[in-house]
Amino acid sequence: MARIALLTLEDRTGYVIDDALAVDALRSRGHDVDEVPWSRPDPDWSAYALVVVRTPWDYTERPGAFLDVLAEIEARGVPLENRRSVVAWNLHKGYLRELEERGVPIVPTTWGKGADSLRALRARMSGRFVVKPVIGANARDTFVIDEGDAAIQRVAAIYASREWMAQPFVRSVVEDGEHSLFYFSGVLSHAIVKSPAPGDFRVQEEHGGIIRPIEPPADLRAAADRVLLCLPEPLLQARIDLVRLDDGTPALMEAELIEPSLYFRMHTPTRRATSPTRSRRACGAPDRPPAMGYDYAKEERCDESWSPAPTRGSASRSWRRSCASTRTPSSSWERATRRGASARAPACWKGGPSGSRACASSSSTSRGTRRSELP
Repeated sequence: MARIALLTLEDRTGYVIDDALAVDALRSRGHDVDEVPWSRPDPDWSAYALVVVRTPWDYTERPGAFLDVLAEIEARGVPLENRRSVVAWNLHKGYLRELEERGVPIVPTTWGKGADSLRALRARMSGRFVVKPVIGANARDTFVIDEGDAAIQRVAAIYASREWMAQPFVRSVVEDGEHSLFYFSGVLSHAIVKSPAPGDFRVQEEHGGIIRPIEPPADLRAAADRVLLCLPEPLLQARIDLVRLDDGTPALMEAELIEPSLYFRMHTPTRRATSPTRSRRACGAPDRPPAMGYDYAKEERCDESWSPAPTRGSASRSWRRSCASTRTPSSSWERATRRGASARAPACWKGGPSGSRACASSSSTSRGTRRSELP
């Protein structure tokens, strides 16, 4: 079977990591699995059929070096999930602005750099707000600033030459928690709610956060599905973190695509995994063309834009949608285990809300690759 590397960090002290559950499950299926620190010098990446970015939670200290390691892995021809291009896009939280432009509701955010602009923000912003680094993880260098709080001077000094992002303090994080939905190859696996410890605002376990499994409400599920469909490409793993704004609207806090904590222990084995809910316009908003996204259910990359002129018989402009089939295997685990098979071996993916497996045969039709169901 396949030899798989899970990228991690050298010193795990103080971190809560569930990956042993995934390692045991993969080994029980005959795979050889190694947990490899990303900073280890000169590993033989070519020895692996697949490398999965899992828990390298210290990469924010040396993001450039981390990206170089990922580039080396891909240069060796080894499948990397998620891909380096996705990691680079997701590394800087400016990706939230791009998703907002595609119609995804996010927590209102102000972007800036340096101490002076942060002090100026305090002068014109009322109420509590949160300051975060644009490249960061695990709530490191994240602060709540109260109105008139003298701590702004200390926080400004930390961001003297750094980019920052500021958001109004979202009360629901303390009252209702932050909701996380987990997707594997575009299929919802499980969901949790993370609540901060009394007197804190950080939801991470390392800071005393309380975690419990949930069945996500319909509006949160729809919001998370919309985010997933607006991402640049189909992904092996994604965690969508949502909060409710003061009016109850779900908003994106983070789309964790690099090294999300996946809380495998919170997965309910009896829960039926499901694909994203489909709608005519899953990604984008009528007042924000163009939009783009990936339709997991149809395995299509889609782009949308306003039609250049009103359609015949209509007095208003309309959406024009063009989609192209990708027909690529959505499961890297499955791709990896098929390495070394004959060139005519079928490529397999999961298709449709039922999660049924489908394979591409060696023949084609005029509409694309022929699909046949596997038992």
